[in-house]
Amino acid sequence: MIVAIIRSSSIFVVSVVLLLLLWISSTTSTPISASNGVFSVKYRYAGRDRSLIALKAHDSRRQLRILAGVDLPLGGSGRPDAVGLYYAKIGIGTPSKDYYVQVDTGSDIMWVNCIQCTECPKRSSLGIDLTLYNIKDSNTGELVSCDEDFCAEINGGPVLECTANVSCTYFEMYGDGSSTTGYFVRMLYNMIGCLETSILLQQMEALYLGGVLAIVMLKYVSYY
Repeated sequence: MIVAIIRSSSIFVVSVVLLLLLWISSTTSTPISASNGVFSVKYRYAGRDRSLIALKAHDSRRQLRILAGVDLPLGGSGRPDAVGLYYAKIGIGTPSKDYYVQVDTGSDIMWVNCIQCTECPKRSSLGIDLTLYNIKDSNTGELVSCDEDFCAEINGGPVLECTANVSCTYFEMYGDGSSTTGYFVRMLYNMIGCLETSILLQQMEALYLGGVLAIVMLKYVSYY
């Protein structure tokens, strides 16, 4: 009885597949080769601009569609006599480790504190244990070289005195006068900054977290 059911199901599936192929052949102008059963497929992006800028713009739109469906839980802290902030917990690296980062809608580089940063805190005044990123702990992390197209674009041209095995560095200045300096790390298809040194204002130090999650980060983070 079971064998009979399996055979009947197989015949039904084959019939459905044949009907589907006949329907496709009658509704599309793309020919189907009956001799070898191969579809003739036209490349979607044929003839389009494939420069780095075009790729970035296309990926930014794709990431925006993805992020539109993301629900990122936020924490927050604010007092009338001090600065307030929103923060989120994100996973970075393979295997993933948790990082608490400040959510910033006015910058375009996402960065986290790096293991080389001797002045970076390991615990926030909010009572949160902070993780320092170590590229050696991630199976998918790799340094971004200064001679890559990505580095040339964010620097407005080729990096001067760029030699082999030199990392692509970044410098981020914020509206309150604080700044961070570090180098870029590639993780799978994303790019983040790894902070080495920072100049932070006094009111920011009290709420200092493990990095910054730039909401405008699509510009420099997501297209590799």
